[in-house]
Amino acid sequence: MAGESPDPQAGPAAAVLAVVCQQGFGVQHDKGQEGELPQRCGDHQADHVVVGKTGCCHAGQQSIQKMGLNMTSDSGHLRLAALYLAQHNKTSGEQIMRAAFYDTLGPAKDVLSVGEQATPEPGPGEVRVKLQTSGVNPSDWKARLRGRGGAIPFPLIIPQSDGAGVIDAVGDGVDAGRVGKRVWLMNGQWMRPFGTAAEYICTGSKYVIDLPDGADMAEAACFGIPFLTAHRAVMFDGPVDGQTILVQGGAGAVGHHAIQVAKANGARVITTVSSDEKADYVRDAGADEVVNYRTEDVPERILAMTDGQGADRIVELNISANAPLYGQILAPRGTVIVYGTNDLTASVPAQDFIVKWASLKWFIVYTIDDAQRDEGVAALNKMLADGSLKTTIAQRFSLDDIVAAHEMVEAAKHMGNVVLDIS
Repeated sequence: MAGESPDPQAGPAAAVLAVVCQQGFGVQHDKGQEGELPQRCGDHQADHVVVGKTGCCHAGQQSIQKMGLNMTSDSGHLRLAALYLAQHNKTSGEQIMRAAFYDTLGPAKDVLSVGEQATPEPGPGEVRVKLQTSGVNPSDWKARLRGRGGAIPFPLIIPQSDGAGVIDAVGDGVDAGRVGKRVWLMNGQWMRPFGTAAEYICTGSKYVIDLPDGADMAEAACFGIPFLTAHRAVMFDGPVDGQTILVQGGAGAVGHHAIQVAKANGARVITTVSSDEKADYVRDAGADEVVNYRTEDVPERILAMTDGQGADRIVELNISANAPLYGQILAPRGTVIVYGTNDLTASVPAQDFIVKWASLKWFIVYTIDDAQRDEGVAALNKMLADGSLKTTIAQRFSLDDIVAAHEMVEAAKHMGNVVLDIS
C-alpha cells in the first residue's frame, strides 16, 4: 500500500508502478514516487494515482510488460490504484460515490466489487444523474463475462447501461433548466467505462430522457434496452397493422415489450415460450397465439395458425438457435429482424430465403440514430399516457447485492426485469 516501500527481493509484483486516472483510463507513466499524485492527465483532465515504484504501466487496451508483470492479467495492482484514488479523494475533500466495478473479466462472484469511486463531473454537452435505479440486462453479464470483442475494453468498468434518477448538474451547453428533472437513460456503459451501477453517472444529454409524471423509477430503468429494442425490432420496416408477427421468447424483457408494441400498432402476435406459466404471462401482455417450443412442434403450429403461410415478420432474440426454422415459418417476402444471438455464427437456410424473397435485417439498440430514438421515446410516452404498457419487475436488489442480480439474469429463469436500487 502507499507509504510502504516494496521489498526489492519480493519479485516483479512487488515493484509495480500502477497508474489510473479518474476517467477510468490507464496511462503510461514511468516517473514518480510511491504515493505521489503526478500532474493532471492532459488527455483526460483527471488526477493519476501512483502505487508502488517503477515497473509497469497500463496504456489503453495494451498491456506493457516490464519486470515480467502483465497489468492486464494481474489486476490487483490496478484495483489497488483505484482504492488509493478513493482514499486520496477522501483526504483531499473531493467527492466520492459508491459504485460496483470490475477490472477483469469473469464470473460475477469473482470479479464484481462494491466500493468507492470518484464522483464524476459533467463535461460539455453532458448531464449528471443521481441514480435511483439501474437495470440489469443480459448484455451486462455477457460484457462482464467475456467482454465486448473478447477483451476488457477499459482498465476499470462500472457496469450497466440503463438507469433512472434525477439530474443534479449539467455541463456547458446544456439547459440549466434540466436540473431537478426526473429522467431515464440509455447507453450508460456502451463504448465508455462508467455505467449506471453507481450513485452518479455523467453522460450525453441526448441519452437522458425526461420521465413522464407518475412513471415508476424501477420501471424506468427498463426503458433503455428492453423497450427501445422492442420498439425498433417491431417497427424496423414500418407499419405492422394487419400483419402477423412472431415474437421469439415473448416472456423475456424485450419480448414482453415487443408483444405490447406490436399489439398497440395493430398486428396479430404469435410468440414462443418454454412453460405454461410463461404462456399465461404473455397472453396477459396481449399475445394472440402462444407456442411452447419445449412441448410442441413449432413449425407445424405456426403454419396451422397462418393458413400455411408463416409469419410476416419475426422478432428474433437468438438467431443462432432459431435460424434453421426460418425456411418453414417465414412467409413469402417476410422479414426477420435480429437483435440478438447466443453464438457468434448462425446457419441460415439460404435457398429458402432466395426462393421466398425473404430478408434478414439486423440492429443493435445502442447505435440507433436520433430520429429512431425520438420515435421510440414518443411511442413509449404514448403507451405510458394510455396506461397500456406493462413492465414487470421480477426482482429488485440493492447495489451491494449486484452479484446476485447478475447471476439471476444470467440464469434466465425469471420473468420480467431485474433492477438495482441505488438510493
